[in-house]
Amino acid sequence: MHDPRLDRLAHLILNHSMRIARGEAFHITSDISGIPLVKALLAATGKIGAHAQVELTSQEVTRSLLETYQPDDPAAAAFLADKAQAGIRQYEKLVGDVVIRAYHNDQELSGIPPAVLQLTAREGKPLKDLLIDQRRWVLFEYPTF
Repeated sequence: MHDPRLDRLAHLILNHSMRIARGEAFHITSDISGIPLVKALLAATGKIGAHAQVELTSQEVTRSLLETYQPDDPAAAAFLADKAQAGIRQYEKLVGDVVIRAYHNDQELSGIPPAVLQLTAREGKPLKDLLIDQRRWVLFEYPTF
């Protein structure tokens, strides 16, 4: 069943927080639990005449991915640095990012060694700096039950 509150929230995010205008393009990142809000954002995007890219994530998959990195492996660092550069290229023509965090298990990544998390943060810093300092962004905590 459709919840009209999501439509109001999507309107608020796009028109007030992000100030998305006709013809602009932006990115949406969401955990799969946030799909109802993503759908509302896409409907609102169409009404504005803007464009969106969508990336769906899963904490379980993220954990499995992080478990493949070895913090002392130069190839892992090079791969993550290249991934950040690809992200920078992706955002060249995008005005911002809407991030929807919707985690059923907020402890999913607790078993990942701190050195791995530090590696991914260090190599991803150029992209994060671009998004935070030079793009519009919203971080929304989507409720899960």
